[in-house]
Amino acid sequence: TADTPYKNVNFTNVDVSFADTAVLTAKDLTFSGANVTLNPNAQLYVYRTYVGSGSNLTVAEGTDVKSGTLVVNEGGYAEINGTYRVERFSQFGDKTNYSEVDDIVVNCGGLLRIGSSGKVMASVSGDVKDFYRDVNINNNAKMIIEDGGQIITSRHLRMAGNAQLVLNGSNSILLEEGGKSSDSLIWLWSGTQRVEFNADNAIKGFCFAPRTTPDATGTTVLTVVIGENCNLLDLGTLTATTDGFGGYLTDGCTLVFEGFKNDTVRITGLREGSIDSKTGVYSEDNLANIKAEGYEDGSFHLEFVNGVDGSDGYWLNAVAVPEPAEIAAALGALALGIAVLRRRK
Repeated sequence: TADTPYKNVNFTNVDVSFADTAVLTAKDLTFSGANVTLNPNAQLYVYRTYVGSGSNLTVAEGTDVKSGTLVVNEGGYAEINGTYRVERFSQFGDKTNYSEVDDIVVNCGGLLRIGSSGKVMASVSGDVKDFYRDVNINNNAKMIIEDGGQIITSRHLRMAGNAQLVLNGSNSILLEEGGKSSDSLIWLWSGTQRVEFNADNAIKGFCFAPRTTPDATGTTVLTVVIGENCNLLDLGTLTATTDGFGGYLTDGCTLVFEGFKNDTVRITGLREGSIDSKTGVYSEDNLANIKAEGYEDGSFHLEFVNGVDGSDGYWLNAVAVPEPAEIAAALGALALGIAVLRRRK
């Protein structure tokens, strides 16, 4: 225990195992070149935990740890196989002094993996909800959520600067414990982001990079990978608004599919265009900004579907580019037809 809650504790180039009932109290806890394991009943009363370069933080299965903000920085790796609860502790003062805190941040090449038994809870309730920010994946960082793992955030998950998110199971991102992933959205900031869906999933939608002025520049490219085991990606709406930003798929924004198949991406509701409150510019989703290998550019469209599960919606479909064999067969049939006509003459 640090001599006061406002002191920092650093572990550098060491292996540390927090045994059962171990308690550490500090302001900032920093790992650099350290391998750290939290075992069941270990507690961190810490304002911020930094997993730095060459460090590995493992939260063992069966562990239910309470801590402050978790930051995985460049070259750091965190694996959550138990429960990691982001909570606010009274010894760190009122929320005004710590208003710029994010719950979970993965930065600059850092990697956070939530195992099949893992759960990261970054949600809160009551009058302290505004204290908490987003779950952030920034600048070449990556987050992997295995089948059965969950991340629970009181707001949304935000990606910026070439971030990657891999969802190997369904219902992985929730707004509250026991909730549905269909209530959660993914907020995309400028840069090239990548989301892999390796199982059937439902989310509220994607919020594309906001522009704070009418003449602001910048591009956002989202690559959505439809894995072999994902037969349905269910979107409440293609795009969604958050924090007053329109989030439309408009100029400067591109949606690229990998592994796309028709009748796989379903959209429950349609958004009408609107005046963006931040820019004063009218915006709406432009399906011409959607691309997929093997499908004609500009051919994406919506087809109404009466869902077998009782929910109506629209398939996001496109016109497939003919395969070379199909083209050859068509040309062969045409040539044969011409030859037959010539013989008749």
